Amino acid sequence: MIDKSKVKRSFSRAATTYDRYDTLQRDVAESLSSLVSQNIDIPARILDIGTGTGNVALALVERYISTDIYACDIAHGMSVYASRKFERFATKGSKELPNLYILTADAEFLPYPSDYFDLVVSSLTYQWVPDLRSAFFEVRRVLKRGGWFFFTMLGQGTLKELRDSYLSSWEEAGDDNGAKPLHEFVNIDDIEEMLKGIGFGDMVVSSKSEKRFYQDVVTLLRILKSIGAQNASVDDRERGIKKRMIMDQMIKIYEGRYKTENGIPATYEVFFVNGKKV
Repeated sequence: MIDKSKVKRSFSRAATTYDRYDTLQRDVAESLSSLVSQNIDIPARILDIGTGTGNVALALVERYISTDIYACDIAHGMSVYASRKFERFATKGSKELPNLYILTADAEFLPYPSDYFDLVVSSLTYQWVPDLRSAFFEVRRVLKRGGWFFFTMLGQGTLKELRDSYLSSWEEAGDDNGAKPLHEFVNIDDIEEMLKGIGFGDMVVSSKSEKRFYQDVVTLLRILKSIGAQNASVDDRERGIKKRMIMDQMIKIYEGRYKTENGIPATYEVFFVNGKKV
């Protein structure tokens, strides 16, 4: 189960370092923005859920100059950082951004009126949401009938090398309680079924596997921490020496099993989903 307080803390702390290390996130945000631009004409209002440092919102501001764009993030540090980034963007381009509004908000409890938005977007946010069904119901609530929902999220193939190595290390440690719970990523079929059951139609769902290489496991872990992408499981029992031993052994297993001449690989499964409120 996802611990929402951990998610808030991790991403708030990562706000100032996120843009330095978010290569995958930036690429996915660009792909999502391009997909929206190719399929949606000129919506009156857009909501960007889980805006992070604001990359999707800024891309949409440039594409839809007359549209009111609202952005929110559960991590207050992120929403504050994004707000300042929007201000710098406006100053640098000698532009005003009267149509861009940002606040701190939870995807499961959106503070917006019902039937308000023509388009809702979100990039790599929903893998951190504890109750996906509630969050998707909220999207449907704030969308106008016929409005579109475009989003990306990470799926169950994400960081499979890291997960495999960690679980092997845990087993070698001989813990009687079994493997420590890790962050659980969802199946794409479950997402599609859930959205259809909630009341979305004209669904287009696809999955893309991205493999990135890093110098070593320590570098990968440091980058994940710098963007706030850490284990958000409620269960975090181990501390001290045992935790250090398990981590050290995980690194050895990871590099022994997966290291290549290009470094160590990390796989990310990215879902691209869009549908219409019916």
